[in-house]
Amino acid sequence: MVIGLDFGTSGTKVVVRLLDKGRPASAVDFGTDQAGFSRFSFPSAIALENYRFLVGADAEKHENGPVFRSLKRRLLGTNEEIRHATMRQPPPRPKDLHAHPHFLVAVYLAAVLRQVRELVANEHGANVEFLYNLDIPVSQLDGGPIQRGFQTALDAAVDFAETDDLPLDDYRALWERWLDVLSRESTGSPDQQVKRWELVPESSAIVKGAEAALASIVRNSRRYTAIVDIGAGTTDLGWFKWIASEEEDRVFFFSAKTSLDGCDDVDDRLLDILAVSDTDRPLIFPGVREAKPKLGVGRQVNVCDGYRPLCSDDLRQAVDEVAERCFDEYGVSFGDAYRKEKNTDRWKDIRVILVGGGSQLDGFRGQFKRHPRWQFGRNVDFRLPGSSESVGLTAKTLGAIGVSLVPPIDADIVFLLPALGLSYPAVEIPNPTLPDDIAPLPAGPRGPTGLYDYQAPDDV
Repeated sequence: MVIGLDFGTSGTKVVVRLLDKGRPASAVDFGTDQAGFSRFSFPSAIALENYRFLVGADAEKHENGPVFRSLKRRLLGTNEEIRHATMRQPPPRPKDLHAHPHFLVAVYLAAVLRQVRELVANEHGANVEFLYNLDIPVSQLDGGPIQRGFQTALDAAVDFAETDDLPLDDYRALWERWLDVLSRESTGSPDQQVKRWELVPESSAIVKGAEAALASIVRNSRRYTAIVDIGAGTTDLGWFKWIASEEEDRVFFFSAKTSLDGCDDVDDRLLDILAVSDTDRPLIFPGVREAKPKLGVGRQVNVCDGYRPLCSDDLRQAVDEVAERCFDEYGVSFGDAYRKEKNTDRWKDIRVILVGGGSQLDGFRGQFKRHPRWQFGRNVDFRLPGSSESVGLTAKTLGAIGVSLVPPIDADIVFLLPALGLSYPAVEIPNPTLPDDIAPLPAGPRGPTGLYDYQAPDDV
């Protein structure tokens, strides 16, 4: 059984795939009933109450102690090596745990994994061997401290989850186990020969999910496709194309970029608009997140006493500012992709597919309808999952495991696409490069197409 973990800044989605009996896949239905989350999303939050951990929705609702959110961005912002324990250290005071994001992520992911393992055992029995895939921005797969930090958190999470007698709410017991994991020589380094868990580039997972779910949209070797996953804390962009051959049609993923901009920045911008103090921001943040749907239909929302109500103009301003930053990153990624095969007229046909929570906000959709070639009067083929027959077929064949067992609908595929890709064995997920056996197209008789007035950083 492969467990694909789409670890997000605001929530985590999971798809599991049984590697026999036709390799069926099921999205994990966590039954989340909270504004801003789908039932397939497990909130990425962890809290402490009387030295007991609370995770997910329980942590989001916690009011009597520290609550740690945006865990993924904490890891991406920690560009320092984890100090391996040389002696036993007492657990930090709860209010100081913000300085130990890798430990918090390990505890959070362990809680997700154990819950999923129990669901699988109930349905398929206890004798199931698990493989785990966790996504990481492709830009961080460089062997540096951020990659090692993600690997360390995953190493510890698997250890915690598979140690059945380890209580996952016991802060002191988990800290002791964390020190044990840090003392192991293999911790923090990939070892596919021994470990059943692996870090996978986010953009690769998105493309693999697209291959599985959006075949009737993307199966066209004459077109380049950009999949843009606008999450809570990151925006991932992957460019790919189909290569047709007599043996088989294959999708090749040849360019990727990750930006640390996402939907949570809209919430932060709304807090800035209200001039919320640093002390009040953690308390007001959940209310701002829940207010967005109401603001989107023109209502005013009072998120906290002592601050003026938010209005729809505030939301529009915040979304436009963040969406423009994401689109700027898309422009840079387009330049990178175009540079790899710039002597072809295939760039006349581009398809853009938006996935992730940000794709549901009008401001983001509006920004991505622009394009570096807009001035030539041409329209980009712009699609959202849910607009094709193949997505409908995927929603019917992708089951659910967990609370309600109600299958996903088309709209759910928007959120589940990366996790769907991660549910395949890692060796089947494409690397973000053009394979050696597929040469770039040669220059045409007229040289570059001349269709673009776009300047990439290296002056394409």
